[in-house]
Amino acid sequence: MSERRRTGATWTSTLAWAKWALDSHHEDHPSFRSRSPGATPLLLLPGELGRAETLVRALLFLEPKRPVFGLSYALGIHEPCAVADTIGSLAQAFDRVHIAGFSMGAQVARLFAITRPDVVASLVLVGAGAPDLERARRVARELRLLRFAPAALWRRRWRRELASVLHDPNDPCITGACGHSVTRELEQLLATMTRREFVDARERLVALDRVESTDFAGRSIPDSIPTLRLDLGADTVISPAERARFSVLEPRAVVETIDGMSHDAVLTLPPVMLSRIETWLEHQNHSPPKSS
Repeated sequence: MSERRRTGATWTSTLAWAKWALDSHHEDHPSFRSRSPGATPLLLLPGELGRAETLVRALLFLEPKRPVFGLSYALGIHEPCAVADTIGSLAQAFDRVHIAGFSMGAQVARLFAITRPDVVASLVLVGAGAPDLERARRVARELRLLRFAPAALWRRRWRRELASVLHDPNDPCITGACGHSVTRELEQLLATMTRREFVDARERLVALDRVESTDFAGRSIPDSIPTLRLDLGADTVISPAERARFSVLEPRAVVETIDGMSHDAVLTLPPVMLSRIETWLEHQNHSPPKSS
């Protein structure tokens, strides 16, 4: 494994890059792992942008007490079951793992827990939405027009979508990540993403919505997996109706709402959210596993 050192104003962190994780064949932005020893490992699954770099702040906050892995989705793999298989190849290196998914990553985490409950210790689903077949159709129609658009056009579209994050003057210092700028990291990420990556991101969203609405319709996370659903009180991306549909799909999940927080939080990863995830993980480490 190779290592890289990131130095900010008041912190230094060394990350070991996991060559055998989801990005095993994409050397430009491989998945990364903290080197901290500890309890049951934690896997972090990103949202639609699909890059592990969007999770650096969470990794730095959560790594002192456990090994933490941030995963990027491999290029060219869109079908959810194939994505789940590649996550499984990493999870099998351990007895069990906690998984935290953010936005679209929450859909990936849920699907993986349904297909491979034997290796999932617990789930955290942040800003999670229910599968939406109509959304899949709408995004697929857009892709027919945008598939061959240059990367520069995709970047402009994403910068418009992320304007509230990129232009936010508040970039708070959090434990373990003072000096790490979310806005700078996002700008660098968008500047380096290729057209193929932008298209892949939308292809994954379409595939997830389709498979969860058809092949996995009516299936839920097994009772044996403790699940925390963190809703964002000011979320305008995930509507109240979509959250209600998700409650029908997963009635046993523990549901908490963080008031005043928008969907941007899946990228800005504010301290109050990360602290709640930390508390959940600590509780799971001291709780006996549920029987299947």
